[in-house]
Amino acid sequence: MELVEEFYRPNAVLVDPLGRIEGSKRIRAYYEYQYQNAESISWDIGTEFVSGKEHSFNWTMNLKAAALNGGKEFAVDGMSRLVVEDDGKVSFHQDYFDVGAFLYEKIPVLKNVIYFIKGRMKKGLEEFDAASN
Repeated sequence: MELVEEFYRPNAVLVDPLGRIEGSKRIRAYYEYQYQNAESISWDIGTEFVSGKEHSFNWTMNLKAAALNGGKEFAVDGMSRLVVEDDGKVSFHQDYFDVGAFLYEKIPVLKNVIYFIKGRMKKGLEEFDAASN
């Protein structure tokens, strides 16, 4: 967490499927809250693509937290887009990931609802495919 303010500009913006946070101090508080109960967390970073100040890369986050997934480690795939300024600090950071795979499917009560919805969507697509042939 001590690296957050070295990584982000003071007025940086972070956007992810859970919300929009403005300012490096608030971004740090967000990360501290979001990962406060994590027993372990790590990221496997994929290939980075750079175009001017824009940097994009895919990643897999490996997380273990007692309150999620029965306390077993799980992985979530995602992608990040950063705008890195001339001073080397990030002014804009947007993460893309499946919030259901990250959170909702790991909470027992919500897990069943999400799986039901996904099952209905899959069945609908299968019926569409069958009707299209």
